[in-house]
Amino acid sequence: MELTDKQLCIAYEGLVQGAVCLDEHLLQGVWVYVESAMLARNIARETYLRIEHLQSPQCYVRMSSLMPIDFFGTNDNPKNDSPCRDANFKPIVLKVCELIPHEDAYPEQRWHIQRVFTACEVASAIEALLVLLADTQQFPSCSVCEQRYPRSFLDSDRICEDCCYELLGGE
Repeated sequence: MELTDKQLCIAYEGLVQGAVCLDEHLLQGVWVYVESAMLARNIARETYLRIEHLQSPQCYVRMSSLMPIDFFGTNDNPKNDSPCRDANFKPIVLKVCELIPHEDAYPEQRWHIQRVFTACEVASAIEALLVLLADTQQFPSCSVCEQRYPRSFLDSDRICEDCCYELLGGE
């Protein structure tokens, strides 16, 4: 699926806000892929994506790989591409967090697998990540701070926990 410029900007904003945590196998490749897409489309931005943005401990989307991914064609050993030959081996996993509320306790975080990909499908995995982040139905904005969260992170008035705390007089 080809992202529109608007969808790419929404996804980019989510990345800059720390919505995602990528493991070391995907980090640099995703960063280069996303920045290249922004440059190729001549999309101006106030903030540039940094590696730190893609390693947020407060993320609600995770993407990881069981193996290193050769994004830049530096793998000179053809035997190392064997996972690509096995369509059943899908090392790249895309997950989304859901908050499960509990009475008198902190909400429980549950991670749900959205999709899995083979190592050869890394571009499709990144596209799926961006499409997911651009989905305003699945990730609406807080009506106060306008940060985007999964629906389960917002209350019935579409207010995030941080803004609820501030509105109720927290410091």
